[in-house]
Order: sequence, then C-alpha cells, then structure tokens
Amino acid sequence: MVSIQNGVVQNARYEMSPKKKEQPGRKRRSIAALELAIVDAVRQSDPECKALIAVIIERVVPKSPEGANWAVKGVKYGSAERDRCSGAISSCVEAVQRDFDILN
Repeated sequence: MVSIQNGVVQNARYEMSPKKKEQPGRKRRSIAALELAIVDAVRQSDPECKALIAVIIERVVPKSPEGANWAVKGVKYGSAERDRCSGAISSCVEAVQRDFDILN
C-alpha cells in the first residue's frame, strides 16, 4: 500500500513495521561459523570428544526478545563417546547462546 503525504510517497507497510534492535553485547555469526566454533570448543573441553564430527544448527524463533535465534538440530558424534560429548555440547551451547545470534 502506497500513500502520498505532503508530496512524498511512502510505503505504508514499511512505516508500520517496527525496527529490530540489536541486542547490546551480542555478536552475529553465520551458521557454519557457529557450528565450527561449537565443535572446536567441545573438542578442546574433553579429550573423549576429539572424534566429534559436527554440530548442526537450525534457525528458530526466539521465545523472548533476548533469546537466541538458533538451536542445535543434531549432532554427528563419529566415534566420540556420546554421553560425555552431550554434556560438553550442552554446556558449550548454553554459554554461546547468550553471546551469539546467527545472521539473517
């Protein structure tokens, strides 16, 4: 919908949409960079997790304004011990979700 006010054409839909505010202190990364950073952190945190292959991230709608816009969708463990790596992944993801959003 286009409107004309004072000789200026404005897009009404654009005018009505609120601006998204960046969360102060939160950094933005691509999904691939975030997946790699989590895998590297988990591998360094526990020697039993050296064989971890990948963590798969998916975009989600945040439950709150300060919530993360991503979650772990899956894990490729390889020959790494699942129980130990699951704990390490959980603690790493909790810390990273506070600081990082994924790019649009």
